[in-house]
Amino acid sequence: MTPKPLVALVVALVLCAGPAHAFSSGRRDAAEELSAAQANYLHGEFKDALRAVEKSLSDARTGAAYELRARIWYVLNDPTRGKSDAQRALSELGSGKLGAADLAAQGGALLQLGRLDQALAALNDAVRVSNDAPDALAARARVWIELGKFSEARSDLDAALKTGGQVPLWLYARARLRYESGDNDGAIADLTDALRAQKDFPIAYGLLGAALARRGDLVRARKAYDRALALDASYEFAFLGRAALSLREGDKAAAFKDFEEAVRADAQDYAPYFNRAEAHWSAGERAAALADDRNVLTSPKLAPQAALAVGDRYMSLQLWNDAVAAYDRAADLGLPVKALPRRAKAWEALKKPQKALADLDAALKLQPDSTDLLVARGELEARLKHDVEALADLTRAARLAPKDAPVLVARASFYASRGKSELAQADFDSAIEADPDDADAYNDRGALRANAYADYDKALADVRKAVALRPGDPAYRFNLGMLDVKARQYLKAVLDFSDALALKGPAARVLAARAEAKFLLGDHLGAKLDIEAAIENDPKSAATYEELGFMRLRARQYEQAVRDLNQALAADGAVASVYTKRGLAYAGLGDLKSALSDLHRAVELDPRAKDAWTWLCQAERVDGDLKSSAQACASAAAVDSQYGPAYLQSALTRFELKQYARAIEDADAAWQLGVRRPQALLAKAASQVALRQYRDAHRTFLEALDMDPSVSSPYLGFTAGHPAGRDYLAAVIAFDAQMQQDGREPYSYIARGDALQSAGQDDKAVLEYTKALELDGNNADAYVGRALALAAQDSLEAAQTDLLRAVELEPDAADPRVRVAVVLTLRRAYTNALSELGKALQIAPKSAETHLRAGNAHYFLKEFDKALENYELAVAEDPLDARAQVGLGLGRLALGRRDDAVESFSRAIALDPLSDRAYRNRASTWWAEGKYGNAAADYRTASLVNTDPNLVDEYKRLIEAAQAKAADGKSSS
Repeated sequence: MTPKPLVALVVALVLCAGPAHAFSSGRRDAAEELSAAQANYLHGEFKDALRAVEKSLSDARTGAAYELRARIWYVLNDPTRGKSDAQRALSELGSGKLGAADLAAQGGALLQLGRLDQALAALNDAVRVSNDAPDALAARARVWIELGKFSEARSDLDAALKTGGQVPLWLYARARLRYESGDNDGAIADLTDALRAQKDFPIAYGLLGAALARRGDLVRARKAYDRALALDASYEFAFLGRAALSLREGDKAAAFKDFEEAVRADAQDYAPYFNRAEAHWSAGERAAALADDRNVLTSPKLAPQAALAVGDRYMSLQLWNDAVAAYDRAADLGLPVKALPRRAKAWEALKKPQKALADLDAALKLQPDSTDLLVARGELEARLKHDVEALADLTRAARLAPKDAPVLVARASFYASRGKSELAQADFDSAIEADPDDADAYNDRGALRANAYADYDKALADVRKAVALRPGDPAYRFNLGMLDVKARQYLKAVLDFSDALALKGPAARVLAARAEAKFLLGDHLGAKLDIEAAIENDPKSAATYEELGFMRLRARQYEQAVRDLNQALAADGAVASVYTKRGLAYAGLGDLKSALSDLHRAVELDPRAKDAWTWLCQAERVDGDLKSSAQACASAAAVDSQYGPAYLQSALTRFELKQYARAIEDADAAWQLGVRRPQALLAKAASQVALRQYRDAHRTFLEALDMDPSVSSPYLGFTAGHPAGRDYLAAVIAFDAQMQQDGREPYSYIARGDALQSAGQDDKAVLEYTKALELDGNNADAYVGRALALAAQDSLEAAQTDLLRAVELEPDAADPRVRVAVVLTLRRAYTNALSELGKALQIAPKSAETHLRAGNAHYFLKEFDKALENYELAVAEDPLDARAQVGLGLGRLALGRRDDAVESFSRAIALDPLSDRAYRNRASTWWAEGKYGNAAADYRTASLVNTDPNLVDEYKRLIEAAQAKAADGKSSS
């Protein structure tokens, strides 16, 4: 373990001394004593320097002498006396015009008091007035360090050493900079030069030991620490460094002996306690570590940096009140600008945002042009929904630092959270242009591309870039996993979440997320184990119970979902998404009143919760309040104009409101935005019938039938099926008088035939299609419709005849040929089917439907490689086609790629959660894997979403068989 940097080393960089002078024999006057003290100081002879400066002060009290003694006190770990002398120095120097030496002293005193901007101004003047005198440059270096501008500090020290000679303390100062930047070899070189110039220099030996230890040269490091202690038997840092070496070598007893020696050297200093606390934390000795941290904070010589470090540790342990107290000490000791923003975070964690805001206000009064503080306050204001103030702060920060990537990222994130995607994208792009290695910019731009544009390829590329820039950061791995889930790459998500766990990411959160990915893959057992581990890790986590409730909800285990979501609300009763999910669980139980109450509460808590507004739209429609339903859908679209589910629900509501043109428009918008449900297509088809668009209605009906041959209603509720009288046939019959008026229009009969076919009245449907053909014997659509009705009655030869006639009538249309191929496939004439599909592909080579049907024909021929090739082409042509994903899963399963098959079936379920075929095929895959519990769960879900009464008994048998196998497996193990 490398010891934390101690103030004794850091403050040694306060270099305001002038060059040494020769002295005459006899008693020296005050000026000579001060010059001698300065020389001693520069050579690291701090106790001699203290004696000399006190002699100088006994003769004459000057600002320069007080400032030098202030620096010495800091080196000797007595910051209280150091501050007192710094104040006296300022008082003696006054406010008049000062020379270079006094300006340097003034800057040094201001620095000791934490007034960095004023210190820099004074030292800039000293450098200017003295024509770049080395002592002034060296003094200014310390201010640069405190401001975090290390390249400027290094430049000043290089210049000071070039013109002022090999001054030991300046060499030590540069070595310290090199050490902090990781340049161990450079630090060792500078320290070697310093020790040549001043061999009795204990702090140089101490830093040399640290540099050698970090380079892995432990033997020489220990010798350096031993030499430091031989020169100064009370030099704490050497004891602490040697203790760290012992810990690395596994000698805990020797380490703690040195910690005790350091305490004995100065029991009032914080440093021994601080370093020993670090050792206790590393050993998992929480009580002892906390006791030492308390000793740190009560130390009379406490340095503000140490108080900050302890506060940061308390924050990581979620000891918010203790963190507040630690940051109080840091602020009181002279680091308010650093302490107040940290304390603000602690106040916010304590749910006291106004106190947090007050701390940031106070910090900004001290540094009004600090971009870090402006960003921190802007982000807090955004969380408090003070959007005007938030944007003002973030924009001011961006104006102050237009090329600062973190500032631009902060404003971009604000824009993204408020739905201003284009502005967010512009800021993220500018941030990356300013700093191509800013991982946060890539990570957050990836989130924007996924959430606002659903551009998952680019989003994944961005987040992978962030991971490459910071491979050891678990947060990026976690974010990559979350993005994998959105992109439906569930296997990769599980791996990325596992990597995040290995990198010590927040266990409960990562486990819950991995449970989600496993659940989406249908690995119910794996998901259960992960979620149980997450709850064990953090039993009070609202997010974990929310995830568990969501898993139960999607498994249609509504009562258990309500219980889990109640747990989440008990932990945090103000989370909109939990109310949304519980509302859906109540709806699944048929408790629409409770569902509406929860969904209304969700949108009250978060008016931008587009999913809550969308579900509220569905709930209000199911409850019969169509006006409120339409308003809720409009609210969802207002939050996100590209949110497909809002348009889907709106289409169904507009249809029931008899706003048929709007229903068609919204159904098309939902389809274009990637949300596809056959129920919405039936609502669109019925709306087209209402508007006398009979031909379009027929084409839309065929699309719905292709998606789901058993679909029969434009009704979409919270459970499978539809109420009596709410089917497509009833919707079309409502326009029967209108269609009778249009009795000379063949498509009016075709529309009626479609409606009858949807209700399973295929014989009557054939009659309607025949009436259309009597009016127009060359109507290809009528032949297609009649063929489908005949095929449903197993009259496959007659169906094929009708379809071949449609092909004759429309030889340049691909669809009739594809439908011929479907019938040929049903007749097991697979080669002939492939021939027709080949002709269809010559007409329309980019057809997902045709490739899907070709895949099926090859599959039945057991030509699995070719089947998979065609399924892959179908998915490539239309990644949102759930049937194509099912086909891809079957192709992969046939070739033994079971994991990939599971993922394909899972993607199909994500695209169409009401697809019993996808659940059934995934269950079969789990069965083949011997994971019967997962198979039983999938068969159960398939039975719940199934709308075919002929399959009810079959699903019951499959569930019982899988459960029996699962029980046998448990008993045998």
